[in-house]
Amino acid sequence: MSGGTCILLESDDAVINDITYSLKLIDLEVLVAESLEDAKDLLEEQRPELIIVRGHVVGDSDAGFRLADEVRSHPQFSTVPVMLLCAEGEHDSLDELPESFVAELKLPVEFPTFTKNVRAILQELEESPLEPVAENQQDTSHWRDRNEGGATSLPSVFNPLDKRMMVAYGVQFTVLEQLRNDEEFQQAKLGEIPEILAAVTEQVCRDLDVKKLMG
Repeated sequence: MSGGTCILLESDDAVINDITYSLKLIDLEVLVAESLEDAKDLLEEQRPELIIVRGHVVGDSDAGFRLADEVRSHPQFSTVPVMLLCAEGEHDSLDELPESFVAELKLPVEFPTFTKNVRAILQELEESPLEPVAENQQDTSHWRDRNEGGATSLPSVFNPLDKRMMVAYGVQFTVLEQLRNDEEFQQAKLGEIPEILAAVTEQVCRDLDVKKLMG
């Protein structure tokens, strides 16, 4: 079964790329919104399995918080989990995580920790779904109802294949990180790259701690 979609409210290209890569592992397609209005437009088109937001985006200091509040109070979307992206020191003024969010995700994105954290939270929500809000709690005329019936069904994508894929992605990610800092690779001719890649991959696989990778 397809894992569905995740709406990501973020304006930093590096963060967008990292999250898109990380969520592929649990079969979530990332749909990017760089503003509050973009996010609402995406919500008019479909119901996501997950929403991840940055508290502030370019030109809007609290877009993520407003979106989370509106989603949580919206009868058709109130059971869609919203997670807050947070870099160190970014929201020190908050005493606790606002109730519109189900979790906080730390930046920068660390692989595979980010993927494992998102997966674990979604698994918890499968067992204990969010309570829907009352139909009359908010005027919903500005968002079209694209889903009849209230509660969202989280994707059943957590099967043994995911663990195998996590190991494969872990190897791939580690190889790319090593090549980025490999002087021989940087100076290599195109024809030499496959041999270097094979050697680095072999070394990474030899040193890989699968138990640590899977946590």
